[in-house]
Amino acid sequence: MSNMKLSLKCSAAMAVVVFMAGCAKEKPAAGDGVPAAQEQTIRFTVRPVMPAAESEGTKIALDGSSLKWEGTETMALLIGNASTSSASAGQTASLVNTGDNTFSGQVALGSGFTVSDIRAMALPASGKAWVKTASRASLPIAYRQVQKDPDVLNGENFPLWAPVTDGLLDASRQEDGSYIIDNVELRWGCSILKFNVYGAHPDMQPGEVLESISLITDDFFPRNLEAGLSDNAISRTDNSNQVILDLKNGATLDGRTAANGVKMYMAFYPGSVKLYEVKVTTDKGIYTLKTSHQITGSDLRGHIIPFGLNLSKFERVDRAEFEYYYNAVLDVAKRSYLPSIEVTYTEPGKTISFVAVNDDFYSMSGITQETMPLNVRSVYDVASMSKPPLAYFTMKMVEEGKFDLMKPLWEYYPDILNDFATDALKEKVKLINGKMCLLHTSGLANETYSNISSFPGTPGYTDYSYSGCGVWLLSRTLAHILGTTVEDMAADFMFDKIGMTHTSYAWQNEYELCHTYGHQELAGASASKVKNWAVNIAHSLRTTTEDYTKNLKWIMSGADLTSESYNEIMSEYLTINSGHTSQGYIWRIDTLSTQGPVYHHRGSKVLFHGWMCFAPQNQVTLAFFTNGTTSFNFNQPIAKLFLGEEVYALKGHGQDLPEPKTETGTGSGSGLAGEYGIIDED
Repeated sequence: MSNMKLSLKCSAAMAVVVFMAGCAKEKPAAGDGVPAAQEQTIRFTVRPVMPAAESEGTKIALDGSSLKWEGTETMALLIGNASTSSASAGQTASLVNTGDNTFSGQVALGSGFTVSDIRAMALPASGKAWVKTASRASLPIAYRQVQKDPDVLNGENFPLWAPVTDGLLDASRQEDGSYIIDNVELRWGCSILKFNVYGAHPDMQPGEVLESISLITDDFFPRNLEAGLSDNAISRTDNSNQVILDLKNGATLDGRTAANGVKMYMAFYPGSVKLYEVKVTTDKGIYTLKTSHQITGSDLRGHIIPFGLNLSKFERVDRAEFEYYYNAVLDVAKRSYLPSIEVTYTEPGKTISFVAVNDDFYSMSGITQETMPLNVRSVYDVASMSKPPLAYFTMKMVEEGKFDLMKPLWEYYPDILNDFATDALKEKVKLINGKMCLLHTSGLANETYSNISSFPGTPGYTDYSYSGCGVWLLSRTLAHILGTTVEDMAADFMFDKIGMTHTSYAWQNEYELCHTYGHQELAGASASKVKNWAVNIAHSLRTTTEDYTKNLKWIMSGADLTSESYNEIMSEYLTINSGHTSQGYIWRIDTLSTQGPVYHHRGSKVLFHGWMCFAPQNQVTLAFFTNGTTSFNFNQPIAKLFLGEEVYALKGHGQDLPEPKTETGTGSGSGLAGEYGIIDED
């Protein structure tokens, strides 16, 4: 394939990529014979230097049986002036392979553009405009089309080649007024991900038809992924970290083996991407596989990278069941005027996880969803749900002999006395120990964290008074004993240990792309990520429902505590809510007839709210977060939906929901263990 020349026809459907402005190369002087842009339709010929098939360790077989090709190869040429900030604002020449190792085509230059402004190559039609801030050397400019073979259900227009060098391109004017661009050196511009769907899940129903494959990456934006298109498939993205391949005409999965599986292809741009989740959707089931597979495109450029998707190893949820819960939660979001609700529910052998996006909220508030990466990898501020991990941290230090629950905190950390305004207050603080902080019986106020001048209660073990300040003092004391920070303590004790990779008490750079915006009820101007919370174990945690569920399942399983410590952390010490709810170490406990004891905690702060729980008797967990504020009690109907009955502690947290606008279905009220019934929460 060395010195191969290609050409592309001009196409009105071409999509382009943002290119780098401000190239170093100077434009030709005025006397160079460059025509005024608005006066001419210009014909171009590009004669690139193509990479040899065997160069760079390539394994893509252009004519092999693993990937067949048809149609013409295409190339796109972008013309923009010095003020052009994006490819869509420039002029695009679409060039077609003429069959003699040359790309040819023409463009009608608009006002303000000249041939001397040729700056970059652009992408052919793909339905997206990918922003590239790195060197254009990584941009694919020449494409091949995959053959429409029955076993190749996806993959037209693969971006195979990219320019090696950056900068303005030399266009040599010919006597007939056309221009030739010579010696544009190309290299392999992509790898190809090959998906082979096969295998029979034990719960697979006869005749299930494959409809889509979705990939969720770990960097919260698929900068390095692009799906090809064909007559039988389309690709889409949710503007965050998910790419979805949809089949227009599905393929039956019965009897598929690795040899005759359904094959789909996706182009993969140079770079590094970590796959977090692969989801295969059929007309009757949703199959999910969690993974941490790293793809490094720069090392594999020009390769076909195989992915065998053996459905027998995936977790399956009945699609009708999934859609019932999704629609029910979406109905709650609509009736509560909330932007979104992210949910993860688990029971043995089953996980239901999704984010229900209320499009009505965004249309009414004038906010576009493009500012929000909303899927199951979206990060939310979880407010007071930050507190429960402290119970584990504390008991772990007790086990290690580093902390005594009954010893006053100030004896470990005298500096905490400096947070209080008077000597009288300091004397009261000297009575507080770790157990009081865990039980919310320290007597401290709730949300005062510096120059504290109020101390409404009396330290002890019987007078319950919810206190974020007490939790804060305990966490600072533990971190001081360890000689570390609260954030590092949490990472060492729990987050790193159990893979809570997107959870932190401190703002992380990755949150710029994945953190939801919080919203006032129908007030779009109030959208905010609230990045400036100081690290505080009482309220500053940011996480996803899937990450938080790892914590719930780990604690429910006993974590790595001794049986003595685990029994202590799970015990009931006080009764609150008129005797309907018990207080444990941070956790509140309500006992349900269908679930037994349910350990739970609510979170409510400014623009973010939610609730989570675990029920050891049935090994059930539930976590849901929202990025909006509402006067309605949305917690109770979602808890009831999944748990089977109401949770007393959730009564009174807002008005009852208005009547439903749409039917969400009917059920027995028995939860996921039975029919798709309604359930209540605390």
